[in-house]
Amino acid sequence: MKKFDKLDKIKMARRVALTLAALCALVTFAACKHSTDDDSGKTTYYTVTFEANGGSDVPAQTVGSGTTATEPAAPK
Repeated sequence: MKKFDKLDKIKMARRVALTLAALCALVTFAACKHSTDDDSGKTTYYTVTFEANGGSDVPAQTVGSGTTATEPAAPK
């Protein structure tokens, strides 16, 4: 039976730590979901409306899931 010296223990601990880090990364990436809301591969679209608070009308925007609406011009 081989006697482990301090250097061997450090190498083994490093190998175990790297293996655990790789497994954590693999699980993290496997758990990520594509930017669609369902499994059909189609993007869900939403209509964003704005409250003008008595000013001129601000047109609604249609945006896909995971995207951002653009800020409209200030109402007059």
